[in-house]
Amino acid sequence: MKERYVYSINGLEVRAEFDARDRERIWLPLLRRLTALRREKERRVVVFLAGPPAAGKSTLCRYLEELSRSDPALAPVQAAGLDGFHFPQAYLDAHEFRGMPLSRIKGAPETYDVEKLARLLEQLNVPERRWPVYDRRIHDPVEGALTITEEIVIVEGNWLLLDEEPWNRLCCDYSVFLRAGDESQLERIVARKMQGGFSEADARAAVARNDRPNILRCMEHSRRGALNLARAADGTWEEI
Repeated sequence: MKERYVYSINGLEVRAEFDARDRERIWLPLLRRLTALRREKERRVVVFLAGPPAAGKSTLCRYLEELSRSDPALAPVQAAGLDGFHFPQAYLDAHEFRGMPLSRIKGAPETYDVEKLARLLEQLNVPERRWPVYDRRIHDPVEGALTITEEIVIVEGNWLLLDEEPWNRLCCDYSVFLRAGDESQLERIVARKMQGGFSEADARAAVARNDRPNILRCMEHSRRGALNLARAADGTWEEI
């Protein structure tokens, strides 16, 4: 049975579906595992949720937030995105990578401030920590837009498990990798860009230039997580 949700993510409305079987087989056991880890560590726990663009990371995080609050035996989780660590658009316009403006490859690992991310991850032991959020309406990060208050923080993003410097020096307590990559995924990215103000032609050009290579790079050069999942044809997830 499909459960339908509507979330506001990065300033855009997103409709999502989750299978009730996955809730019992995968998501509730994951939340129980994280709750136990929080008790064992006796401190704030950081979870990396990684996977290629449009694999469903952001919507899954929102779903896990809601699910964690449905059972008092579970520790509440809070989602925090990697995209808030994009360099500002002005910086991307003014800097190059291999002779190309960074703005042309926005979304690639080189367009993120990894050092800033590492610093904030190290400072997450502070009870209330401010976190940047990416706003797709203005196409820029907004500093301090999110206050981290919960004891389990799920950081989601494409490159968190990338096996390349300096990404492979980032530390977490638990990790999940979502494996996905098909044409419907590319269509979701096109729709998301159009929702953010792109024309269809510009959206498709950006997907061909940036998102398709990013999907391949993420899938081929990421480390495995502690939990690894692949989406089946019927939309459910299977452990791999």
